[in-house]
Amino acid sequence: AGGGPILDARPEWAARDRDSALLSKNDFEWMNAFHPEVQNFVLGLVLEVASSYDVAGVQGDDRLPAQPSTGGYSDVTQALYRAEHDGAAPPDDHLDPDWLAWRADRLSAFARRLRDSVNAIDPALQVSLSPSVYPWSLENYLQDWPQWAEDRVPDQIHPQVYRYDTPAYRATLETQLAEAVRTGTADRLYPGVLMNVGDYVIPASDLLDIVRINRELGMRGEVFFFYEGLRKNGDALADTLRSTVYAEPARLPFDR
Repeated sequence: AGGGPILDARPEWAARDRDSALLSKNDFEWMNAFHPEVQNFVLGLVLEVASSYDVAGVQGDDRLPAQPSTGGYSDVTQALYRAEHDGAAPPDDHLDPDWLAWRADRLSAFARRLRDSVNAIDPALQVSLSPSVYPWSLENYLQDWPQWAEDRVPDQIHPQVYRYDTPAYRATLETQLAEAVRTGTADRLYPGVLMNVGDYVIPASDLLDIVRINRELGMRGEVFFFYEGLRKNGDALADTLRSTVYAEPARLPFDR
């Protein structure tokens, strides 16, 4: 609690809600994603990995680039906003459409900067992003991933289509695919599938149905959350995939 050692050392990096409290959501406490020094710090961590280790690429998720939409009220962020709005303060309503867009645009700009910085190290390094599903992603975490797709930021994008039943999965994936089609990036879409979280492990029959839904809708692959689910119950799900829908080997998209 209290932001941990980083915010102990740099309290000015804290994200703040409308009441000036440390921004917290889902048991996460947040640094200010709009603070230039925070962006440089996070980017430095990413580039250290990209330049120092034998990796195929880097990935952001529903925490990077992201910020709960209830935030944006730190002194630094308010000053940035006022400078572009004739001194006017940000709206109290954190869901005000223009206020949402202003903050989301800054995260989109950071995503582009991250991509360009990684590509400057090695153009072959992949940048993949796994945001929440749109428009929930924008309204809750300021993640305008259709804009990222339109800007050709990610080499692959993996919306977290985390649903517990196959009809809900199909319906949600169809909305995400529509955004990818609109932005001309459907070939970069590889949906995220909820395989295991806490005590939940997806039934093998549902897993196979989801992979078949993906193929029916033109998806060439998927990403599972998370790896350990393959190994539960004596590799049951791994064996199921290997003997059915994954019986034939496939290339990674960046190896084509």
